[in-house]
Amino acid sequence: MNTPRNDCRTLFRTSNPQKESFHRNLKLSDMDRKTLLAAKAELRKAIQIRFDFLKYTQKRNDLKTASMPRFAQQGSFVYGMLNNPAYPPEQQLDLDYGVYLPFSDLADGKTPKQTTTAFFTIIEEILEYHIENNRKNQWKLKKKNTCIRIIINSKMHIDLPLYGCPDNEMSRVVEAANEKMASLKNRTADQLYADFERIDSTFIHLAHREKGWMVSDPLVIRDWVEMVDRAFGVGNHFKDICRYLKAWRDEVPEWRDGGGPSSILCLALSAELYSTDEDGVHAQLAEVINGLSARLTYPVTVPAPGCPNDEEDLLERVSFEDLYDFKSKFKTLALQYTEALENEEIYACNQILVKIFGTRFPHRPDDIKQKKKADVVRETTAVITAANIPPSTTSG
Repeated sequence: MNTPRNDCRTLFRTSNPQKESFHRNLKLSDMDRKTLLAAKAELRKAIQIRFDFLKYTQKRNDLKTASMPRFAQQGSFVYGMLNNPAYPPEQQLDLDYGVYLPFSDLADGKTPKQTTTAFFTIIEEILEYHIENNRKNQWKLKKKNTCIRIIINSKMHIDLPLYGCPDNEMSRVVEAANEKMASLKNRTADQLYADFERIDSTFIHLAHREKGWMVSDPLVIRDWVEMVDRAFGVGNHFKDICRYLKAWRDEVPEWRDGGGPSSILCLALSAELYSTDEDGVHAQLAEVINGLSARLTYPVTVPAPGCPNDEEDLLERVSFEDLYDFKSKFKTLALQYTEALENEEIYACNQILVKIFGTRFPHRPDDIKQKKKADVVRETTAVITAANIPPSTTSG
């Protein structure tokens, strides 16, 4: 790819704290981050206290063989790819906080004998009690097939997917984590989570309200994301590209209430199409965008959460109609982005970028560096055409 006419990399990301940037506008505010993490800690404490109470004072049979739940953060928040929402409350900050319930009573050595319904009922009962007595008219509980959603406010929610696993396996993981914690006292909670040792994925079962226990380990995807990021080297923009694609998705009118390519699909596409060969995040983003539509013509795979040595084709989750829609919109995105980077007017370039990415994208046209026309001509690939042969003439 020829170097774009317009170099707008500093509009995407800048080290100047006095200037607005797309990357900075997508970040969570300190207040939102504190609110999310405080709510997460409150939910964890509520589950732990009430779980113990139900087990030992009411002698619930459905808790008889279950140990105290463990917890693990997962999803975009951990990957560092969670965007500040463009249109709340339709779009919200989403923190995924897995609740792991260790069981000693197993049906086949791996799967809990207790039904998923029992697990959902217990945790929902605990959370409903907590909300009624501490967060009435503030938080709301919503039941999803694979999680319990706690709506914190109009801008954010926490999803609690429920997992079951063998007690002895989880104990091994916790013991290892405790050993690391003793030697890493100064590390943050997120850094400690990054050291959470993954156990055999086939032992981890996600609770589904309709399908029962499903083999699924979210840490498989977490490890894969970090592996891809490391492979691109220090200072790469792989995660940035993913966030920019998600931000564009937020601005598509038909997808503002949900829909569009999933975050994991955007991530997988970026992992395949991203390259550090181009100079600047604006040019690297162009390479990814230009390849999106064509890339959807064959499988887009990620490690399967239930089978660490197998892969899942993400396009199997997408209907034919949606796939056609994704391809069409990706083509439009490529045309618009190319138009922005090659526009002869820097103000028009900036306006098109705002149209693509929304008002979170900064308006700083004067910081767009434009190549001189002579440089553009020199970089333009020559086109070979047939020689222009003059018509024959007859001499007198």
